[in-house]
Amino acid sequence: LITSTARQSQDAWGGTGNWEEIEGAWVLRPNKGNLSAVVHFVGGIFVGAAPQLTYRLFLERLSERGYLVIATPFASGFDHLRIADEVQFKFDRSLRFLQDNVLDLPTFGIGHSLGTVIHLLIGARYAVQRNGNIFMSFNNKEASSAIPLFSPVIVPMAQSFGPILSQLTSSPTIRRG
Repeated sequence: LITSTARQSQDAWGGTGNWEEIEGAWVLRPNKGNLSAVVHFVGGIFVGAAPQLTYRLFLERLSERGYLVIATPFASGFDHLRIADEVQFKFDRSLRFLQDNVLDLPTFGIGHSLGTVIHLLIGARYAVQRNGNIFMSFNNKEASSAIPLFSPVIVPMAQSFGPILSQLTSSPTIRRG
């Protein structure tokens, strides 16, 4: 369902429609020309569960400029170390799958919001070979300080919404489309 929804939304909104799910990550290869670099993208909390949809326009523009995009989805939560491990594991597996196409290409990490924190943790925990990182909307404050109405509104909503997203993205029925 999610895969077919992604394809339909790409068609309806003028997207390239070339997203592939490879080893748990969403991969977008440039349509034409030589590959210039690999981009490992990690999105923000909640929207990071479906980066091929929520960041589609941004990531497709990168692909149009010759970047191979590997967007690693994750279930939202506050165990950032676990998320960093999961995200890096998906990236490594998909990169291994694509190794013939990406050998010797520079690799850049791009993170938005929580994705920035995840990239920082990945860099601290693993010997990743990055030519650079791009951090957008980085925030290292506690959520209760950084997000207005965090405790009374966001926490209860996240507690009920998080498991639903996690179940949707991990369901074998939905993954097969």
